[in-house]
Amino acid sequence: MAKKLPPAALEPLATLFSETIFDIMIAMVKAKTVETGFGKIQQAAKKLTREEMRRIADVAGRYCAEHSNPSPGALSKQRWATLKREALEFALKTNGK
Repeated sequence: MAKKLPPAALEPLATLFSETIFDIMIAMVKAKTVETGFGKIQQAAKKLTREEMRRIADVAGRYCAEHSNPSPGALSKQRWATLKREALEFALKTNGK
């Protein structure tokens, strides 16, 4: 089994993913259409305040950091597409949205 990143490395990575996810959510709110599989996420994002989007992005960012281990730098485009959708769905679900 692959080793997990140490907490000191996990936090900056979670922050990086969080910022990326937050930008994606802002873009979803402004977009007329989104990628297949993101329609429900877009509808949920449109109902959130900016503060709620930040909280959701923080949860999703941590999810991405934890699930991209042990080698986040080797994350393929396909895996990133799946991971960001999974992370957003998880964050929305755990935050009751």
